[in-house]
Amino acid sequence: MSGATIRRCTIADLENAPNIDELLAEYAAEAGMLELGQAVPQWWLYRKMESTGLLHVIGAFVDDKLVGFINLVVMQRPHYEGLIASYESFFVADEYRSTGAGTGLLRTAEALSKSMGALGLFVNAAIGSRLERMLDASPAYRNTHRVFFREFQ
Repeated sequence: MSGATIRRCTIADLENAPNIDELLAEYAAEAGMLELGQAVPQWWLYRKMESTGLLHVIGAFVDDKLVGFINLVVMQRPHYEGLIASYESFFVADEYRSTGAGTGLLRTAEALSKSMGALGLFVNAAIGSRLERMLDASPAYRNTHRVFFREFQ
């Protein structure tokens, strides 16, 4: 299996990828939260965010097949003067994680964030996940917050 090619793309590129349903099903199985129900992408909202310049899409491709993505949000938050970047979603299909796709997506998101003038990039990771272990081992990242969730019934 060859290495992944990382490039900027659009929400339409993700939405129209021939394997998007399988990719999103794997993403939901790995990263979904039972309390939030089934993941149902709101493509109209992604397109709207993209059209305003808030959302930036980066895809990972192997032989022109979409194998991963990171949807980056870069914006000024109401309580800080500078721009802050964070990702809305970040995923690489399990069988393609040895291609460097995940690292490539993250490095490209970092470079894009920096080029847009962001002060930094927030990256969240599920407890016990491969991403959490990678970030813990990286001297470039510092664990700054824990996120808690309360379900309302």
